[in-house]
Amino acid sequence: MLLLLWRLCLYGLTVWGWYGLHQRVRAREGSSRGVIRLYLLEGLALSTLAVAEWRLWAHAV
Repeated sequence: MLLLLWRLCLYGLTVWGWYGLHQRVRAREGSSRGVIRLYLLEGLALSTLAVAEWRLWAHAV
């Protein structure tokens, strides 16, 4: 249970940091090409995280 609480806190801090970084990058990258690249990289990062978590939980069970 403590591990789950730790992971939820860690993910909450990660989302908070991502949101701030996302806003700064969008403000700096005025072009639509930069925003598309940002969304692509975010999608890849989230996919990688989801696969890593799935493998971790599948191995634990």
